[in-house]
Amino acid sequence: MRYTASPKLAEAAAAWADYIKDETLCVDLAAGNLADGATVEDVFDGETVKVMLAKK
Repeated sequence: MRYTASPKLAEAAAAWADYIKDETLCVDLAAGNLADGATVEDVFDGETVKVMLAKK
């Protein structure tokens, strides 16, 4: 799973990376560029996150 996020959410994702990977059953969690068309975006409490999932 790759993501881009507002600074507060990026910090939280990094701090909780192991928990997020366990709960989502993903092997890899990394911030960075996302492929076009394979993403979902959400905005809540003024924070934005965009996530891309890819099957390995």
